[in-house]
Amino acid sequence: MEDSVISVVGPDSIGIMETIAEAVADLGANIEETRASILGG
Repeated sequence: MEDSVISVVGPDSIGIMETIAEAVADLGANIEETRASILGG
């Protein structure tokens, strides 16, 4: 099994996590952990 780290930076939008999760699933991968942060205020 291979581990990968994905970082996504951009404006917040409704459904962004779903879009990312679908793209990861389309690659046959799983998301084991997520973290979200608001940067810059």
